[in-house]
Amino acid sequence: MSQKQQPHQAVEVQFIDLPDVKEIFTDNIRAVHVDGTGLRIEFCVTRLDPFKPGETARARNYPACRLVLAGPAAVDLINKMQQVGTRMAEEGLAKAEHSPPAPAMSR
Repeated sequence: MSQKQQPHQAVEVQFIDLPDVKEIFTDNIRAVHVDGTGLRIEFCVTRLDPFKPGETARARNYPACRLVLAGPAAVDLINKMQQVGTRMAEEGLAKAEHSPPAPAMSR
């Protein structure tokens, strides 16, 4: 029962903007997990508690977005962020940091 495999055809993907999609502000990333099938990122926002003179300033960290990316999208994000980091370093907006390469994700 073998089937002939059809050659892969290119798919043309058209971007259609949805103006109603929410834009989410975050000021920190709490966690990044690779679970074998993709990448999970938890973005958070910090809110300061009301300040009281004489007391230690306190803040709370709230989740703003939990983003889950399939393997190919995670690889695409990593590649694009490396490009952004390189450009920011070239423009003096960020210092290039040399760290060991991240483990490869298979597609």
